[in-house]
Order: sequence, then structure tokens, then C-alpha cells
Amino acid sequence: AGLFSSAAKLVSAVSRFGFMLNQVVFPEVLATAANLGSEKLTRLINRTSILALLAMCMVAATISFFGSQIIRLAVGADFVGAAPIFGILLFAECIIVAGTHLNPLIQSGSGTRPLVLINFSALLLMVGASFVLLNLIGAVGVALAVLAANLATWLAMFVVVHQLFGVRTK
Repeated sequence: AGLFSSAAKLVSAVSRFGFMLNQVVFPEVLATAANLGSEKLTRLINRTSILALLAMCMVAATISFFGSQIIRLAVGADFVGAAPIFGILLFAECIIVAGTHLNPLIQSGSGTRPLVLINFSALLLMVGASFVLLNLIGAVGVALAVLAANLATWLAMFVVVHQLFGVRTK
């Protein structure tokens, strides 16, 4: 529990970045989407999604590479075992940050209902998978459950945006 807690606290800093980014991105995405036709919106959403995922993967990979050193500096050498959990949770958080641009599109297209359903479904997935994986592989299993839930959330949001705006994927 101490290793997971230590890793989760460090990842919360990335989460704060995501919230700040969302405050900036939200109005810009809405303004841009309102002025684009379907084809241009399709390209924008696809490019932004790919670039955001690639950027977050690079951040997660870089920080994960230095995960042991970050853990050692932040919480002490006794918690270096949290590095794998830190890496998994960080990657999970990066997936959510990479989907920041999808939230305003969904809210503008159909309100908050789809987001509530997506997030509730992800919560059920995370809790169920955590219960199973905790018993099988411990705290790393819980981190993997969080990763699976975040990936499912991103994919669901991507699909909803494409359905709402008639966006085609190529």
C-alpha cells in the first residue's frame, strides 16, 4: 500500500497539469470546432488525438526511464520499489491528459451525459479489474487496472466524438 500511495502522489502532479491544460484547451477547442466544416474537423481531431497521445507517451517514457531516481528523490530510497507502479500510473494519467481536447467536443455535442456514462463504466472496469489483479499480482495489478480504465475512457471518448460530429477515421 505504501508503494502504491507514493507512486500515486507523484502522479497527481501530472494530473494537476492536465487540469490546467484543460482550462486553456476547452474554450479553444470549442471556438475552433464551431468554425470548421466536417472534413477539416475530422483532420483536426485525428491529428490532435495522435499528437497528444505521442507527446504524452514521450513524457511517460522519459519520466518512467528516470522513475527510480524520481522516487528516490521525492520519497526516499525505501520506496524505489514504487517505480514500476509510478510508470504505469503515469502512463495512465498521460492517456487522460491526451484526451483533454475530446471533453469539450462531447459536451458541446450532447452535454455531459456521455461523459458521465463513460466515466462510470471506466470506474466499474477499474474496480472490477483491481479486485481481480490485486489478488493476482498486487499493487502493480491495481495500477494496470487504472491504465486499462483510462485507455477505455480515451477510446470511448474518441468514438463518441466521431459519432457526434460524423467524423471519419482513415
